[in-house]
Amino acid sequence: MGPCMPNPFLRMRSRKALDVLLTLGRRYPGFEKPQSTGRLCADAVGRAYSEGAGVRRNHTKALYWDRKAAESGDATGEYNVGQAYAEGRGVRRDYRQAVQWWEKAARQGMVEAQCNLGKAYEEGTGIKTGLRLAFAWYRKAAETGDAVSQFNLARCFAGGIGVRKNPRRARFWYEKSAQQGMAHAQCNLGVAYMEGAGVRANPRLAVTWYRKAAKAGDPVAQYNLGGCFSTGDGVKKNRRWARFWLEKSAKGGYVKARKRLSTLALAD
Repeated sequence: MGPCMPNPFLRMRSRKALDVLLTLGRRYPGFEKPQSTGRLCADAVGRAYSEGAGVRRNHTKALYWDRKAAESGDATGEYNVGQAYAEGRGVRRDYRQAVQWWEKAARQGMVEAQCNLGKAYEEGTGIKTGLRLAFAWYRKAAETGDAVSQFNLARCFAGGIGVRKNPRRARFWYEKSAQQGMAHAQCNLGVAYMEGAGVRANPRLAVTWYRKAAKAGDPVAQYNLGGCFSTGDGVKKNRRWARFWLEKSAKGGYVKARKRLSTLALAD
């Protein structure tokens, strides 16, 4: 099996281009080489049918072409077939099948598949729960720079999921993810700085990270930021801003925010 490589055909969007891809894909049925024309075309045609690019969206046909690529050992095709089974696109939902295809792609280094496989092992979805394996797959993906996996790896260190608790390592990976704009990681990093978990407490820096996540729409971060404005932790007290962020959080469905708003109203 060859390494994951970019597919030059994926940029071909028009109907005419799709016809060319279909012709090429059928002309090279063997898919002998890791980057054979047939395999690349199968990837591209599958993507076109999945996204409705140059052709009417058809998940059944997308799966047909993705499976062609997958059965030839193509990592992208394997991942896409796994996604189809997980989401029930063009086939009946089957998490066991999804996990099997993700594992094939993950072993070839596909980061998205590694992250999904980690989640499957953590939650026991389609496979027996294995927290150490979840941790291992998250780490593989996190070390490539994937923000979601970095966040999940931080959760593992913070909660002792498949590894011994280590607040410093949790803070390290939350920060890696947060710097890439992952709102949940920014919020949790703020909590770490507020509580001094794995790092020296710094309420001002906590507010900075809360604010980033709050502006991105994270309801927990909005609640935390509203609380800071209410109590004056890391920022000057400001009841107007406290109410603003708590209302944002409440609208986002965070129950604690509604309760705190009631308390704030009673204090007025």
